[in-house]
Amino acid sequence: MPRPEAGGGSLSVNFDAGYLVLTPAAKPLKEAMRVVWTKDDTQKKKPFPAGEYDLRRYVVSRVDDQGIEWNIWATGGSVIRKVTVRDGEDTRLDLELDPTLKFNPKVNKKGQLAIGGAFNGEGKGTGLSIVKDEARIVVTYQVLEGTRESARGTAAYG
Repeated sequence: MPRPEAGGGSLSVNFDAGYLVLTPAAKPLKEAMRVVWTKDDTQKKKPFPAGEYDLRRYVVSRVDDQGIEWNIWATGGSVIRKVTVRDGEDTRLDLELDPTLKFNPKVNKKGQLAIGGAFNGEGKGTGLSIVKDEARIVVTYQVLEGTRESARGTAAYG
C-alpha cells in the first residue's frame, strides 16, 4: 500500500466486500464519509485522514454457492462504535456479526401472542437487516404447543 499522505492513516476490516459509513466525531450524518471494499480490491488497507470518527453504518456483502449476493446492513440510532485513525498507522475494524434472529415472544392481556425479533450487530442498539437480491429477507415462524401448531406467520425485524 502506498504510504498515506501526511496526517493520514488507513482503515482495514475483517470482511472482503462492503463499506463503512463514518462521520467525524460528534458531527451529523450529513458529513459522513463512505469507505468501500470490493472483492476485487488488491489493497485491503484504505487511506483515511487521521482523527476521531463515529462508525454510523456498515454493509457487509457476500455471495453464496449459487452466486446470489447477500448483504448484512447495520444501522444504529446514532453511533455504533468510536474509531480513532492515527497518523501513519492502520486501524483495523473487526466487526462482530451475529445473523442469528433472536425472538422475544410475549402474550398480551387478551392472551394474544406477539412475536418480535432482531438480528444484533456491532454496538448497543444496532439493528441488522439481512438482504438477498436487494430485498430484506422475510422471516417466518411457527409456534408449537406440543406437536400442535398454534400459530405461524412472518415477523418484522430490524
